[in-house]
Amino acid sequence: MTYLRPILICLALAVAPAGGAVAQDVMTLGGDLYASGANSTVKAESGRDIFVSGFRATIEGDVARDAHAMGFNVSVNGPVGGDAYAGGFNVEINSRVGEDVTASGLSVALEKGAAIGGNARLLGGTVTVDAPVAGSLVAAAGSFALDAAIEGDVLLTAGEISFGPDARIAGILTYRSPSPADIPESVAPASRVRYEKLTMPGALPDFGEAMDRTTRSFWPSAITTFFGFLFGLAFLIAVAAGFLALMPDRVEKLRESAIGHPWSGILFGMIGLATLIGLVPVAAMTMIGVPLVPLFILVAVVVWVLGWLLGAYALAWRIIGAFRDLDPTLITRLVVVVIGAVILSLLNYVPLLGWLINIAVMFIGLGALAALAFSTLSNWRASLAEPAPASPPVATEPPADKPVAAKPKRGGQKIDKTSE
Repeated sequence: MTYLRPILICLALAVAPAGGAVAQDVMTLGGDLYASGANSTVKAESGRDIFVSGFRATIEGDVARDAHAMGFNVSVNGPVGGDAYAGGFNVEINSRVGEDVTASGLSVALEKGAAIGGNARLLGGTVTVDAPVAGSLVAAAGSFALDAAIEGDVLLTAGEISFGPDARIAGILTYRSPSPADIPESVAPASRVRYEKLTMPGALPDFGEAMDRTTRSFWPSAITTFFGFLFGLAFLIAVAAGFLALMPDRVEKLRESAIGHPWSGILFGMIGLATLIGLVPVAAMTMIGVPLVPLFILVAVVVWVLGWLLGAYALAWRIIGAFRDLDPTLITRLVVVVIGAVILSLLNYVPLLGWLINIAVMFIGLGALAALAFSTLSNWRASLAEPAPASPPVATEPPADKPVAAKPKRGGQKIDKTSE
């Protein structure tokens, strides 16, 4: 559970639009360093942990403890004293990591300039290991290549496996693939190699046949489908009514944001949802993060539904408002939501085009939610940066007037003294 806060902070930074996309935003809190932006390159040293997100997220400075990086292109170029966590489209580890490495992406590489002091857990379409690993290695990839020394055991699942001249495995190699791979003796002797056939493709038809036999007499009829559609639509409308009644001003600001910047909303909505979904395999690769997988899935579903509802409401209001003036009352807003939700739900039955329209509408709403998350985070950081108000000056009473002694007059005149 201790990893929940860092992951959520990385998520909030990753979906931050506008302000984070224009210039790099760096913050230090509790000794940890946070950075976000379109091109986030951190060269400063971090005395504790570091969290970096952006389209290009690069860590150049020394990190005393753990490093967390998320973005499209992720590079860890500075030495890390603790663990390194990285997720993105293209992930590269180019420096020494004192403990474990957990990385996920379409392309994941431990480059020759790196050195891993603990275990490595890698997930990607293409995984390349050119850096030595002092512990064990767990990897899952479509294509896996090893050209370095692994001091511990290796557990590998891959479609294609290749080894370079510097590949060495000191422990036991257990690999799963559709067919046996050619394992050179220089990599690991046959006595320390275990092969398990990857049987998942063959199991899918059996699963389909079993489900067909089980549910053959339970296919939904047209009436069941119709009532299921009504119940699902009623649930969505009830959720929308709750938000419109409890937070009308906030919903209106979200609607204006969604319809005012639809294209940027689609972009940031895609990035936000992809980041949230990407947290599922990253959490599954760490033992401590496995209990969080159901939470991430639940959050992704809730965000999907809320984004779709907001997008439907904003789009329907924009279209209907173009033909007539709308009175912003609760009843009018609810009617607009119902119209938008019904039309978009019916479009789901249009092959391909209807599905694409619903996805685009969902991304528009999700982009507005991402903007709200960024605004909230920015206000929170601004409140932390504001200096404490100076205390008002203490009012002091003027000193009492002292009697002034009479001076003798010039010219030899004497001063009369009153007798007591």
